[in-house]
Amino acid sequence: LAEEQRLAHEAEAAEQARLAQEERAREEADAFERGRLAEELRLAEQARIEAEHEAALKAEEAARGERIAQADAEADEQARLLTQRAESVNAFAELSATATSAPDAAHDPGPDPAPAREWDDAPMSSYGTHDTDMASLMRELSSLGLEDEPTPPPSQRPTPSPPRPAVSAAAGQKKRKGLFGRG
Repeated sequence: LAEEQRLAHEAEAAEQARLAQEERAREEADAFERGRLAEELRLAEQARIEAEHEAALKAEEAARGERIAQADAEADEQARLLTQRAESVNAFAELSATATSAPDAAHDPGPDPAPAREWDDAPMSSYGTHDTDMASLMRELSSLGLEDEPTPPPSQRPTPSPPRPAVSAAAGQKKRKGLFGRG
């Protein structure tokens, strides 16, 4: 019986050792799996951060591209306006040169379409048509109230009025005399 107890005890000790070894192996496998999962999470987080960083760089690059495109468009518009102004100045210079070199067709009366009517043989007044036109123009301008010189602009600030003295309630209720000194 002692031998059987010893054998049973050894068998039980061997079984406990085997169970303990299996438990350690399971714990090691769990620890390994936890470590592997933690590494996968770390790599996934690192990949997410890198993706966000790349997206931010792309967005910044796109915004920079838009700013450059906008600046180019503004520069093109400025160049177009400058070219248009230069063309306008050149066209005006050509027109001015043409107008000064060509005979003045606007002031050239050309042939009279109808002969002047003569009502009487009396000489014209001492004023020429040019003087009469100028005189009538001056009368017209003076009747409109226009002057040769523009009116000066009003002063920048009106002069401040002196401060009004404070009136007490008793002084404001004084009896005032009428127009002829009666109350």
